[in-house]
Amino acid sequence: MVKVLLFDSNTVTDVEALGQALILKNIAFGYLEEKSNQEDSQLDENIERMEDKVDDSENRMKDTQASIESTLAGVRKDLNVQSKDVTSSIREVEATVRASEKDVRNVMKETIKDLEFKMDKLDDDLRETLQEALDNPLSD
Repeated sequence: MVKVLLFDSNTVTDVEALGQALILKNIAFGYLEEKSNQEDSQLDENIERMEDKVDDSENRMKDTQASIESTLAGVRKDLNVQSKDVTSSIREVEATVRASEKDVRNVMKETIKDLEFKMDKLDDDLRETLQEALDNPLSD
């Protein structure tokens, strides 16, 4: 760092500090001016290329976002349709299950009635055979 003392004192005053800052600023500006306008134009060109790339990237991102949103809308629509189809299928299955349960109960009732009827007939036949055997023990 370059230290320029404007006055002969060993302590730096605010005026001296300001003066030194102005001198350093002028030195820096002189240095930048010496670097030539070619570097400035290259820097400007680089900045423009970067800005163009940023603009292109932003446009691609917007296009991608629009594509994603469109695809997402389509997926949501498809999911809603499938959800309705699944709900409808579930209702059909539930109706079929209820009808099957009703049929099973009816068949069970008929089977129980048929078994009771056959058991009663078997009981009657057994009593009759037993009574005949008791009435006529020697006949076989």
